[in-house]
Amino acid sequence: LAKLRGRDVAMIFQDPTSALNPTLTIGRQLTEGVMRHENLTRKEADARAIEMLDRVGIANPAARLTQYPHGFSGGQRQRIMIASALMGRPKLLIADEPTTALDVTIQAQILTLLGQLQADLGLSLLLITHDLGVVAAIANDVAVMYAGRIVERAPAADLFATPRHPYTKGLLAAIPVPGVTARGSALPAIPGRVPGLIGTMAGCAFRDRCTIAGPECAVDPVPRVSAGGAQFIECAKASEVAA
Repeated sequence: LAKLRGRDVAMIFQDPTSALNPTLTIGRQLTEGVMRHENLTRKEADARAIEMLDRVGIANPAARLTQYPHGFSGGQRQRIMIASALMGRPKLLIADEPTTALDVTIQAQILTLLGQLQADLGLSLLLITHDLGVVAAIANDVAVMYAGRIVERAPAADLFATPRHPYTKGLLAAIPVPGVTARGSALPAIPGRVPGLIGTMAGCAFRDRCTIAGPECAVDPVPRVSAGGAQFIECAKASEVAA
């Protein structure tokens, strides 16, 4: 795993403040992994760190290698995390809620940056997020998860145009729509609670919150049904959902 991490697969965590070590300089944290994987000299590793910091929009990158994380803003720290992830030139970049700790303006900048880097470097981006607006803006392919299982997967345009799983439908229905959702009215919500994941669970985990669930929904395995093209759902009532 150590051979894969940072080289073939890299990760951006949702809170750069806790992900960055406050006692080490930015330069030390950026170069540590790549020096192990590629046997670079300190000078070579520093040169790549400067290149990556410049690529993610950190001004005067050479001078900032000697600074510590507390000397940067939240948006800058997230950019440093992205630069760190890119140091090993990975094939897959996993971004776990990369904009959660940032304000809306900085969120947009980080998402634009990730899109540019994906195109420029030819890497695959796996984005983990609860923000459906972010999904609509950046994703090509979407996997919707509930209680640890993928319950629906589809190209992004298809999923937003014709959601098939009851959970996906509930998520999209719960989004307030400006000009449609009346001021002061109760916001739509999915009733019930997410089940506990301790122990075994037979059948569909969403059935206690689903308005069309029946006895067949408590039986394993939950059928995986094609919904046309690359889209599929895990649902015993797929035909009713489609109707």
